[in-house]
Amino acid sequence: MPDSLDALRKALSDRYLPEREIGRGGMSIVYLAQDLRHHRRVALKILRPELADLLGPERFLREIETAANLQHPHILPLFDSGSVPLGPEGHPGAVLYYVMPYVERESLRDRLQRDGPLGIAEATRVTLELADALAYAHRRGILHRDIKPENILLSDDHALLTDFGLARIFTRADSLRLTQSGETVGTPLYMSPEQSLGEADLDQRSDLYALATVCFEMLTGTPPFTGPSSQAIFARRLREAAPTVSALRGEVPVALDRAIAKALSREPAERYPSMAEFARALADPPPPAGGASAPRRALSRPALAGIAAIVVVAVALLVRPLLRPGEAGQGALPPAAAPRSLAVLPFTSPDQDSSNAYFGAGVAEELTTAFAGIPGIRVASRGSASRYQEAGIAEARLAEGLGVETLLTGTVRRSGDRIRVTARLVDPRARTVLWAEKYDRQITEIFALEDDITRAIVTALKPTFTGNPVRPGAGTSGQETDPETYDLYLKGRYQWRRRGAAGLQAAIGLYTQALARDSTFARAWAGLSMAQVVLPLFEPVREDSLLALASRNATRALRLDSTLADAHLALAYALKGQWRWQESEREFQRAVTLAPEDATVRHWYGILLHATGRIDEALAQLDLARQLDPLAIQIQTDWYYVLYLARRFDQAWDAGRRVWAEDTTRSDGAL
Repeated sequence: MPDSLDALRKALSDRYLPEREIGRGGMSIVYLAQDLRHHRRVALKILRPELADLLGPERFLREIETAANLQHPHILPLFDSGSVPLGPEGHPGAVLYYVMPYVERESLRDRLQRDGPLGIAEATRVTLELADALAYAHRRGILHRDIKPENILLSDDHALLTDFGLARIFTRADSLRLTQSGETVGTPLYMSPEQSLGEADLDQRSDLYALATVCFEMLTGTPPFTGPSSQAIFARRLREAAPTVSALRGEVPVALDRAIAKALSREPAERYPSMAEFARALADPPPPAGGASAPRRALSRPALAGIAAIVVVAVALLVRPLLRPGEAGQGALPPAAAPRSLAVLPFTSPDQDSSNAYFGAGVAEELTTAFAGIPGIRVASRGSASRYQEAGIAEARLAEGLGVETLLTGTVRRSGDRIRVTARLVDPRARTVLWAEKYDRQITEIFALEDDITRAIVTALKPTFTGNPVRPGAGTSGQETDPETYDLYLKGRYQWRRRGAAGLQAAIGLYTQALARDSTFARAWAGLSMAQVVLPLFEPVREDSLLALASRNATRALRLDSTLADAHLALAYALKGQWRWQESEREFQRAVTLAPEDATVRHWYGILLHATGRIDEALAQLDLARQLDPLAIQIQTDWYYVLYLARRFDQAWDAGRRVWAEDTTRSDGAL
């Protein structure tokens, strides 16, 4: 790249007069220039030096000829290309350039920034025009690889796709060399999953994914996946199913919603096989099969295999003889029989009242935290426990999958100002009930109730523990508030576990309501800060100001209760986002000390260690997180991703196969 505009003018003085820089992209720097031969204004695109060095002049000129022959009403044509040596003022190599018409029209990016989402009819028309242009190029063996709003011009109400100049140049070896040097061809927000991973054997389905992403943004105002960094975007794209347009814009036609959802499938095989098929689905979509009224994303083969395995196991266990539980015991168990591990399952409502799901999940989470703070017992991750329970797997298989000896299950029913809880501790392998009890209390006694359940179970199991007496409130923050405030807190925690922009915004609102009632409730301040540090991964917001706010809220929580691991964790993550590495690590280490068995603590700490280049330590933390929450796909994916970026390709390959063998449609345990 020339060191100055003067050097560039000197190098091109016989053909073009560059006037000023008008844009920068992943492949080139763009100048407004005068075509001295034809007396017209043109867009002069100078290839980035690392790409120029990779290709060389001869190959560049030979390969770009194909793109120069593209003639389509929705493709901006290529006027010229060339290579000129630089003088002593510049780079010792050559300047590689190509020339396109200078169109004085706004880009789709300009339009979206000025007016927001397009009308449904206009967005569909623009997508169809671009699909027609791409289908034309694909028939000639050319991929675009960098479809984005900046490369789409709106001229006289029609779309023009630009930057086909370098579309077919890069081979598999080139792309691998670029990836290994930290460079990519493409733009992170719009890349297909396979392009994000640096795969070079791309086909037209990669362009299809990018076009569907642009269409999604035209309709909603935002791409389907956003984040504070390329790594965050790639991680979300690899571990989450794309949202539907209808989730953000309810009036979108069902057929259009279905077509975009299919085109945004994570697996190329699940998308339309060609751009022409996608265009047909947009222009004349078939009626939904079976009268379905909403899009349903097809599952990949690994996901289907995983679900089939779960069904087979569940059916096999259901036809076995029913459990014959023994009598519920209130005293201590014989030492040989006393277990050392348990999982707390979300308490359910006996009348299937889904409106109380948050309360049952909250009680189970509080009990999980309480037991995790007691020496001598290993407690399974709440996330994995709830995921196994939701799969409908029989208790024996569930315990085996979680690696625990006992399960704490229960029901909870609320009626007015009273609460009735039934809890039981079972050994599913021996088919016995180790302990059971019913509680009928005032809702104002919820904290005492949690203490009573914890105390009773630990008393029953105490022979294999440390022998220390169990005090009320063991494992909790030790702070109480009024029941209505606590209820708002539990609702906020339930929404936090759902993740997604809607869940996190709801959590922030509920925590704020709780704090309006009781500004001294430390756990609500901690929950608020946790939701705020994660929100930028799911919604385009001002990350710097939100992280500063999260830092203040986490600090306030710690002033009220310095033992809250969540507050240290939120503060650590906020400091990481502000590049305050040493301060962030100190807070992560405090969170680890307070909650060594918390998978999220280990997961987030591993991400910090990776960001600071300590790969071995990062992988150790992520491996611990995997063991603590074996069903959290996001932890598995980040572990695989760090292995991949560390170029431990054999390990990454094995890890990736395990990741994709799971049902990746769930988002529990995400950042």
